[in-house]
Amino acid sequence: MPRPACHGTGAGGRRLAAMNLLATENTIHPDWPVRVKVVPDNLATAASLTENGQHLEMHPAEQIAGFRAMAAEGKTPAQTGDLLGYSPRHVQRMLKLAGLAPVILEALAADKITTEHCQALALEDNPDRQVQVYEAACREGWNNKPEVRVIRNLITDSQVSTLNNSKYTFVGEKAFSGDEIRADLFSDEQGG
Repeated sequence: MPRPACHGTGAGGRRLAAMNLLATENTIHPDWPVRVKVVPDNLATAASLTENGQHLEMHPAEQIAGFRAMAAEGKTPAQTGDLLGYSPRHVQRMLKLAGLAPVILEALAADKITTEHCQALALEDNPDRQVQVYEAACREGWNNKPEVRVIRNLITDSQVSTLNNSKYTFVGEKAFSGDEIRADLFSDEQGG
C-alpha cells in the first residue's frame, strides 16, 4: 500500500501521543486509520494556537512566538486577534514584546521574569540596551530578582513624563520630533 503524502502537524500532538501509546500497548494496530483535517498553510499557525489556547492558558512566551509567526505570515494584529479571540491592542502589545532581546524572551519563557518586566523593558527599543538594563536591574534586585520599578527608572531616568505636564500641554506634541517622545504601548493613560 503506498504511503500518503506527508503533512506538517499544526495540532493534535496530545492525540498523536495517545494513539502511539495505544499502538505500543497493542490496543490498536500501528496503521489504524485516523481522520485528519487539512487546513491551508495560511491558517495552520492560527489553528494550532487556537487549539492550544483552548486546552491550556498559553504561556506569554508561546503567545509572543505565535503572534510573531502570524505577523511573519502577513497577518495584521486585527486579523490575528479575530482568529484567536484577542483584541488587536493585545496582539500589538505582544508583538512589541516580540522585539525584545532573545535573552529577555528566554528569561520570560523560563519564568525568571513576568510580562510586566518585559513591558518595562520594551520602553527601550535597542536590544543591547535592554540586556544592559535587565542585568543592572538583576544586580540591584534582592536575590538577583529585577524589580519593574527599577527597570522603568533605568530606562526613563533622564526623561520627563508628558502626563499632566503643563509645558508639554502648552507647546503640544507637534513641537517635538518623533524620536523625542517615548510612547508606552502598555500604559492605559495618555502620555509617555
